[in-house]
Amino acid sequence: MKERLKNITSLVKSRIEIEDSYTDFQGDLNDDGLKALWQLVWDSEKENLNITAGSDGKIYQYNRYFKEEGPTPYSPYFEPVFPKHSRKQAQAVAQKFLENIMGKNEKAFLQEENTGQTILSKNYNFTGQIFLNGLKSDLTFNLSVSAEKLLIKSFNRSDTYTKLIPDIPDNSPSLTSEKAQAILKEKNLLKLEYVLIEQNNHSANKSKSQSAKHYKGVLRYLAETESNWIVDGKTGELLDTNQLYQDLKQSSMAMSAMKTGARMLDHNLTETELAGAEKLEGALSIEVLEAKVRALAKLKIDEEFDLNQFSYDLNKDSGELKAFLNFTKPSALAPNQFFRKNLTLDGKSGALIALSTFYPPLNQGKYPINISEEEAENLAKSFLEEIAGEKVPDKELYKRKSPAKPEHIAPVFFHRYVQKINGIPVPANTFHIEINGETGSVDNFNYNWQANVVFDQAEDLISMDRALEIYNEAQQINLQYQQLPAALDPGSPFYPILRSQGYINELRLLYRLDTRKPIKNIDAKSGEINPDQKNQERLTFEYSDIEGHFAAKQIKALGEFSIGWPGVRFFPDRLLNQKEMLIFLLSARTPLADLLDNEELLYSQAMQLGLLEKNEKDASAIVSKTQVVKSILNMAGYKKAAQLQGIFKVSFADKENIKLKDFGYIALAQGLKLIAEDENNKFNPEAKATRAILAQTYYNFLNRELI
Repeated sequence: MKERLKNITSLVKSRIEIEDSYTDFQGDLNDDGLKALWQLVWDSEKENLNITAGSDGKIYQYNRYFKEEGPTPYSPYFEPVFPKHSRKQAQAVAQKFLENIMGKNEKAFLQEENTGQTILSKNYNFTGQIFLNGLKSDLTFNLSVSAEKLLIKSFNRSDTYTKLIPDIPDNSPSLTSEKAQAILKEKNLLKLEYVLIEQNNHSANKSKSQSAKHYKGVLRYLAETESNWIVDGKTGELLDTNQLYQDLKQSSMAMSAMKTGARMLDHNLTETELAGAEKLEGALSIEVLEAKVRALAKLKIDEEFDLNQFSYDLNKDSGELKAFLNFTKPSALAPNQFFRKNLTLDGKSGALIALSTFYPPLNQGKYPINISEEEAENLAKSFLEEIAGEKVPDKELYKRKSPAKPEHIAPVFFHRYVQKINGIPVPANTFHIEINGETGSVDNFNYNWQANVVFDQAEDLISMDRALEIYNEAQQINLQYQQLPAALDPGSPFYPILRSQGYINELRLLYRLDTRKPIKNIDAKSGEINPDQKNQERLTFEYSDIEGHFAAKQIKALGEFSIGWPGVRFFPDRLLNQKEMLIFLLSARTPLADLLDNEELLYSQAMQLGLLEKNEKDASAIVSKTQVVKSILNMAGYKKAAQLQGIFKVSFADKENIKLKDFGYIALAQGLKLIAEDENNKFNPEAKATRAILAQTYYNFLNRELI
């Protein structure tokens, strides 16, 4: 064992540089018969290095921690600075590291992502894919580089703990990509549905409880997702990977027994709190709520079920009161275990909101199936009419699933009902009902329903065929390696290791259809792909109108950290209004899409950080150079210092034009080198600011020198 540890340590050190400053080292082996993984730990007073490596020295995980860093101290201010090193420099370090740590016939590629790095991050983060035999695979990794030290901080492979057959097929397929593409595209199916898009409903005069959410129902073509088709590159076989997992993964019998002591009524609330809840206007007592539950005959919560727990929860914003009840019943087939039914009710009306049921698995014997699929569907439909018939007149069965055969776990018939408008499904408005196959009871129930919806008319739609053309054109065929489950042979040496899992993963050569970005849906009227998808990524901005401008360098540098405005033009000499200034400054900490779509959020953050006072809100007002300086310094916590009198000096020729209340701000800004004089040695404090002036001042602030 000692020699094995010495050998693996040498192999790892031959791949990457490890400093000699560590004062402690240890190594532990985890060998499950499929993969031997060494956990190597170096430690010293200043840092800790933890590496997970295979027996061949291939590195699966790498984590380096500098003890001096510790957690970031809390600050109520926003005072970012540019990192010491650029992302480009960090990427070079990452690439060199990756070249040294891969296994045989492996190569790592960093993803070309159009995302900027937030200026608040201490590390540059990267993701990528691992290629095998020169082909893409579904093996991925993530990696981070310290922006301060330009050192690898962490690395992790997706297959570190995967149970995987080590053999990899060669990269020669038996059929062409054109043939595979034709086979796969025949399986592409779309469906026309309403998708609900939340509408902005922000009002300064309304509280959260008064402002109900409103939605627009838009028509979209969506891909059928029941199956995930691939073509085996060696055999040409068409396979549904979803079905592979469903067929091979057996139901787990490892569920721990639910043991309880005496079934005493357990109050989650104190007597005082409970009394307070029941004093709420319209609140129902627990006795009334229990009676309402037992009156729902299809739940079959009879006298053998004891009310074991209950609690109330009041939403202070909306005034909604929910009651939670838990019933238990001893299992005759599983000793010391219980059936459990958990219910959520409206605390004022007693209406059922949700139900879940838990049955103990049987170590011996199986739960029988005593009702048919048709009987289960009739029970589900009858229960839905009882619960929500009048409220939801237009609904239909959207999806159902039935148990195939008796199992050790309780059999349930699954039903999902959705609203229909203009004959088109609205899956966001849905009811889920599960019927127990043995007893016929309603075991699980929940729903989601949005009432404030304005639906698009089903007019001027592109055809299903045209939508499918758009969908197919956006896809490309890829030959790659992918992990897929394979049945376990009882004679296999891997069988004892993976018997409980029921299958083993193997890397197979296959064809699949992919897109650069996932296609969520297609606009049924315009044919646009993903029209509703907000861009939450931090984009790097590139502008076409800044070349040769005095602020071009600063604008470009800020754009690399997602600080800017959307669009391909910056308009550097355009006068700056208040809202534009706030968006620009706060885009360093909040995704731009959130700031653009939500003025309430924008001004809430601005006031919280001290950029302006409530009475100063004027979105369209043009701001001065002094206002730009004050906003940045207030945001960074300089306000109290700037308000001190008689201690500051300013060297501008027009210092007499600076208002007394602004003098400290201008002095600090000059001292921090945020601002500079013009050709006449003047600052011009009341001059109107341009977009370029803001970019230049913010850049100088982020580039300030810290001790």
